[in-house]
Amino acid sequence: NEVYRQGDAEPVCEEPLPLLQNTRDWQEWLYDNVTGEKLDPKRVHEARAEEIKVIKAMKVWRLEDRGPNMKVIKTRWVDVNKGDATHPKYRSRLVAKEIKGNAT
Repeated sequence: NEVYRQGDAEPVCEEPLPLLQNTRDWQEWLYDNVTGEKLDPKRVHEARAEEIKVIKAMKVWRLEDRGPNMKVIKTRWVDVNKGDATHPKYRSRLVAKEIKGNAT
């Protein structure tokens, strides 16, 4: 569930991880979104940090006051190893989960 918390200077992506109490537990849930293979948490963290860096550099978001009838666009991480086991190349993308609009 994504939220803007008081004092945050950027959007926050908080993926729900039910029943997990510490950060070591969530690392066991990192899988390649294409192959389903388990991913190295350190490399995923590095790939996600790179994605956040690009998002900031490209200025693809801006902080807005949310009106009473406005909904937050929910996001999730898509993590993949574009390389192989010997030569991994991790890529992470922060993507919108679903956007409903008026279809014409």
